[in-house]
Amino acid sequence: MLEAESRFGFILPTTNPQDTQMRVISFVSLLCLVVGVLCSSWNAKEGVVKLLSPTGSIKTGSTNRFDDLNTFVELDSSLEDTLLVQFTCAIDDEVSVPHQAHILISDKKKPSASIVYPAQVNAKGDAVLKLPLSELPSELIQSEHGLLTTLMIGSFGDAAPSSISLGSLVFDSGSLPAFQAESSIEAETSPKPTILHTFAAPPKAANSFLSLVFSVAVAAVFVALLGVWMQFTGKTSVYSVSSSSLGHLLFFVSLAAAEGLLFFYWTSLTIFQLIRYSVFIFVAFAVSAKLL
Repeated sequence: MLEAESRFGFILPTTNPQDTQMRVISFVSLLCLVVGVLCSSWNAKEGVVKLLSPTGSIKTGSTNRFDDLNTFVELDSSLEDTLLVQFTCAIDDEVSVPHQAHILISDKKKPSASIVYPAQVNAKGDAVLKLPLSELPSELIQSEHGLLTTLMIGSFGDAAPSSISLGSLVFDSGSLPAFQAESSIEAETSPKPTILHTFAAPPKAANSFLSLVFSVAVAAVFVALLGVWMQFTGKTSVYSVSSSSLGHLLFFVSLAAAEGLLFFYWTSLTIFQLIRYSVFIFVAFAVSAKLL
C-alpha cells in the first residue's frame, strides 16, 4: 500500500498494482471453484443397453449405446428376453461410486405406474442391471403405450443427480397372449383353491401323574432334610430351635424357597427364569452361612 498527498494536504492511500492483480486472481480462482462445484453432476460413461434371448445370447440388433437412446427410441422385446444395462458411474467424466443408481421403468401415459430396480455398483464405479422382463408387474406388461426406461444416478454431496432416458420397451404381440390369458378377468375372479393353514399344536399340560410324583418327591426331600436337622438338635445347641438366630431362620427360608423354585420350574418356569431366581436364593444361603 502506497501513500500520496492530495491537493488539500491530506495523505491518501494508493493501491499497489501487484496487490490488485493478486486479488483479482484470487477472486477469479474462488469463482471458478464455486462454479465448478455448482455445475458438477453425475453421468454415465460407456453405457450400453442389450437384450438377451432365453439362451443367454445377445439378440441381433438389440445393442444400443446410451448416446443413441432417447425417449422416442423403441426397443422391441418380448417377455422371454432379459434386459441388460451396463455403465460406469462418474462425476463430470471422473469415475466415482454413487449412493444410488437404479433403473426406473414406467408407463409412458401413466407415470404413476412404475417400478424401480437398483443396479449393482462395484468399487470401481462399474454398474450392471440384469432384469428378466417376465418379472415386471402385470400392470406394466399390459401397457399399450410402451414402457419408458430411465437411468437415475445420485449421491450425497454437491454433484447434481442425473436422469438418462434409455428408450422405451415395446413388447411384440406374439409374447403377450399366454400372459394375458393368465391375467384375464375370468382368471382373476374365478374361485381359487382353498388355502389350508397348518398351525402348531397347542401346548399340552403336564402329565398329572408325573406332576403328583414330583410334588411328593419334593415334599419328601424337604421332610427328610427337616428330620436330619431335628437329629442335630439333641447333640448340639448350635442347631437348636431355641437358640435360632437370623442365620438359622434365613437358612430354612432359603431351603424352602429352593424346593418351591424346583416345583414351579417343573410346572411353569423356564430354565432362564430358574437361573435368575436361583441367584437370589444362593445369595441368601451365603448370608445365612455367614451368620451361623
